[in-house]
Amino acid sequence: MKSIWIIAKKELKRFFTDKRVLLGLILPGLLIFIIYNLMGTIMSNRENEEYTEFKVVLVNNPENQVISNILDVDGWKIDYLDLEKDEAIKKLENKEIDMYIKYDENFNIQAGQDTVPNVEIYYNSTKDESNYIYTYYIAKLNDFEATEANLFDINRGGISADTATNEDTMTKVLTMMLPFLLIVLLYSGCMSVCADSIAGEKERGTIATLLITPVRRSSIVVGKLIALTLAAVVSSISSFLGLVLSFPKLSGANLSFAGYGINEYILMLLVILACDVFFVVLVTIISTLAKSIKEASSYAAVGTILVMAIGITSFMATKASSNYGLYFIPIYNTLQSLIGLFSHSAPAGGLVITLISNVVYTGLGVLLIAQLFKNEKIMFAK
Repeated sequence: MKSIWIIAKKELKRFFTDKRVLLGLILPGLLIFIIYNLMGTIMSNRENEEYTEFKVVLVNNPENQVISNILDVDGWKIDYLDLEKDEAIKKLENKEIDMYIKYDENFNIQAGQDTVPNVEIYYNSTKDESNYIYTYYIAKLNDFEATEANLFDINRGGISADTATNEDTMTKVLTMMLPFLLIVLLYSGCMSVCADSIAGEKERGTIATLLITPVRRSSIVVGKLIALTLAAVVSSISSFLGLVLSFPKLSGANLSFAGYGINEYILMLLVILACDVFFVVLVTIISTLAKSIKEASSYAAVGTILVMAIGITSFMATKASSNYGLYFIPIYNTLQSLIGLFSHSAPAGGLVITLISNVVYTGLGVLLIAQLFKNEKIMFAK
């Protein structure tokens, strides 16, 4: 036990006294917070931005006063152009104008008429001004149509048809986004500290010195894994805090975690820690098999793709699966458990299977690393 603690302290000293390594553990969370907040601010500003100058082609503007005055908005400057349809569409594609509108001749709209008049409208959604004026114009036309030829109403008086509460909406957003982001951040945190753990020592030649010491190789493995787990947890917590603190700004929603109780937080923590330790062991196996840091990082990057592919399935889920067999699958079981906890639908049996199976897989991984450490060809490969 003493030798394990000595190895762990040696590794922890390397992680938490080297400023570059320590910065590498904390920096991802800080960058996530800054970048996501910046992205949220930019998107919010774009959504709230108002435009006042437009270039429009309007053909056969109807005599109806309501329609003909749609674009007569205080503060707007409309430059009406006289262009043929083909030329106007080409200019729209080149973002030189904002909208092309053509009404049928003798345009008229009323209930019960035999011929339905047509309005051709073209715009370019990739140009902000074009998208802005098109959205406004279509809304006004729909209001006019509902007034002049209204055959029936739906929820008259502005009654809301959506019975979902704000808490339900927030739960759905969190369920779709956070499980994916969490497992990606967990793996990234482990990858940043574990890929170098064994492969780096092989490359620097220090692994030989460590292995000839009078310490059991299994103790070296356990000591390293303890230190790596603590470092990975610090990195994951940093990223998680950066994500949680910036998520409301990024999503544009007033997200609240008030709907979750202490039991759910404890279960989330247990699931996250079990997954984090599993990831540490997984990446350490890769690092042990690799001959260099570059090789270990390349192999671990493949794991990133796999984790993201599994995690992205959370975007299609609104509640956890009731199939207990899925909770035996590494990584996917963590995703399903987090989906269940965020959506208040986690099956107790699924959570138990997830925790136990991840502990078992971690234990098997530790035994595998211990066996790899006994293989001289692997440990001294060049």
